[in-house]
Amino acid sequence: MSDGSEPKPIYVAASECPLCRQSNRCEGNESCWCSREKFPKELIALVPEELQGKACICEKCLHAFTR
Repeated sequence: MSDGSEPKPIYVAASECPLCRQSNRCEGNESCWCSREKFPKELIALVPEELQGKACICEKCLHAFTR
């Protein structure tokens, strides 16, 4: 029996940015915008561990971080 104190799993759709939850516009293939970008490991570290590798960070978050 759970008392409700257990953390609920975090979910993000593959089409959503795990940081801002907006559309990441990822096509999931080599022609996608994200395949031509470099994602700093410091930016990836901001994604909750349980969401890493589940969905792409969006272009807006990438550019905001690298400015």
